[in-house]
Amino acid sequence: MIETRDRTPAIELKQVSFGYGNKPILSEMDMTIYEGEVVGIVGLSGSGKTTLIRLINGAMIREGHHDYTGEILVQGKENRSVKHLNRLIGTIYQDTDNQLIFTTVIDEIVFGMENYQLSKEEMNRRLTVVTESLGIKHLHFKNPNKLFQPAETYPLKNLSKWPHRH
Repeated sequence: MIETRDRTPAIELKQVSFGYGNKPILSEMDMTIYEGEVVGIVGLSGSGKTTLIRLINGAMIREGHHDYTGEILVQGKENRSVKHLNRLIGTIYQDTDNQLIFTTVIDEIVFGMENYQLSKEEMNRRLTVVTESLGIKHLHFKNPNKLFQPAETYPLKNLSKWPHRH
């Protein structure tokens, strides 16, 4: 077990409750996760695992579900008040082969930028830079789940000139 006495929690839930309509999903939940800990959330289907994750990572808030009670703190700050929560928390669901959720490449690329609440102009600029740099502009309206069939390949351009952020 990791010594936690002198550490600040990375994520902390205090008496968190949430439900859909009259159906309670989480009830007065307390949980503390410290930086460096690996935590698995397990339970039966419909028990609230995904709802819990979506409350913590802010997805529920972005969808307008501000109606939970209790506190969810991320690095000591109430997650409702953190402007770009998705820069602090990433989520990987159990079926990593099924992470694509849109039916076009362009929608998959733009989705991440929408989560950062970028302007349409900035999204279009970045979309152009990314798709031209990778040589995939012709794939904008293709279904990403059907791109890489054994009979097809879509070679990417040389990425050595890709603009890296430091």
